[in-house]
Amino acid sequence: MSLHFFRTEEFHHEMSVLDIVFRLTTPNYGLTFFLQIATYISHSYVSYSLQPHASRSDHSRTTLSKYFLEYIVTCVVQMTLCWSTVAFLEMDVYRRLSYWVNALTQCQQKPKPETEEKVGNDNIQQEKVKVDSNPDTADTIIVSHVTKNYDKCLQQSNAVEDACLFIGPYDCVGLVGPNGAGKSLILQMISGTETITSGDIYVDGFSVKTHLNSIRPSMVHCQQTITLANLLTGKETLVFYARLKGIPGTAVQNVVLSIIHFVSLSLYENTLIKKYSDSSKRKLLLGVCLLSFPKFIILDYPTSGVDILGRDKMLTLFELMRSQGCTILMTSDSVGDCEGHCSRVAIVRNSSIVTLDEPQKILYQQGQGYVLTLHALDSDEDDGHRLSLEQAEQLILSALPTSQILTKQEELTEIHMPNSVEQADMYDTLIKGKSVNLFGHFQVQRLSISNVICSGDLNEPTAATTSTAVV
Repeated sequence: MSLHFFRTEEFHHEMSVLDIVFRLTTPNYGLTFFLQIATYISHSYVSYSLQPHASRSDHSRTTLSKYFLEYIVTCVVQMTLCWSTVAFLEMDVYRRLSYWVNALTQCQQKPKPETEEKVGNDNIQQEKVKVDSNPDTADTIIVSHVTKNYDKCLQQSNAVEDACLFIGPYDCVGLVGPNGAGKSLILQMISGTETITSGDIYVDGFSVKTHLNSIRPSMVHCQQTITLANLLTGKETLVFYARLKGIPGTAVQNVVLSIIHFVSLSLYENTLIKKYSDSSKRKLLLGVCLLSFPKFIILDYPTSGVDILGRDKMLTLFELMRSQGCTILMTSDSVGDCEGHCSRVAIVRNSSIVTLDEPQKILYQQGQGYVLTLHALDSDEDDGHRLSLEQAEQLILSALPTSQILTKQEELTEIHMPNSVEQADMYDTLIKGKSVNLFGHFQVQRLSISNVICSGDLNEPTAATTSTAVV
């Protein structure tokens, strides 16, 4: 290749479609070609400058064709756009601009009508005081009066409203509540994948709004969606992510083997991911998150789709991570996971955290009593089993006025029995209903947090008629 090639129209004809595609899509290709051309031009001009008696025709050889100049300009523009985009993403300019625009476009919010105090409001107020008195404590996750509204100027209801959480070291907090309450959105704002309308979040003393890059090395967000390459084995996946996380090459194998043993995937480490069960995929995804040995772990429905045995093993892993100093915040579709393995449980309802306390204290304060489950008659005994269940409900509510219906289904009904109901009266009523075949069989068990969530506020006297949940 010579300089003469670049100054003639031959250059234009030699440029293939593939060359144009690489030039527009691969910045390093254009950069390399540009440097190569610049080197040729530099040597050419040096050679002519060393010949003081060169003729004008010799100097004219250094002129370049318009096609070549267009090529150079295209490469420069393409490289500028590419690396500007990389800098834009790396410096988190979008997030900073979004918060700046949000501050400039604050709309006057209409004052909200005062509502009745919710059960557990004392605990929420204590949490807010703790958050305000420790605004940016290290080794903690602090959610300080966070509100999320996708279009506040239209006065739409908030997706998350005035959320406050103080999660310290060795703490495991579980968020539970109905679908759409805002649990996953809170996790997304903590991890920085969703912007904050008002308030702030501090992780290890750094603000998520302004110092997200300082937070990321010490925090992982294990999302609900499983995104793994099906054509890689479990071990290959862990090695790939270990190198992405910057683990030294000499330590990659030891770290990967430790993670495989920790998440109990030793039998499947060389199996393709497409052959994994959902439980094994969840374990592998958790292993990917643990490669960097994070201090803060955000888990969004980590046991979703996992079988009972796999769920127990995974919850045991969470307890082990917590004992080693990790701070864990999780949501779950199984209230029992949070009830049995979390140090505190936050009930999220209608975009707000309405209760935050230890699981047993929540049950003691809000869930005193029992749950009576009435099962419908078999279809061969009574074709109108739903009608019979409704008659049984009326019988129990009339005989035991303080009881209230929690849930209604086609084949069963759950009724809350407070401690004020005498067990003798309850069983007398049940025997009376059973004698006239109003239901098939019944169960009586202690109230759980899932019953508290379904019932709304159990301590309201009118909840029996207003908080009935039909599913």
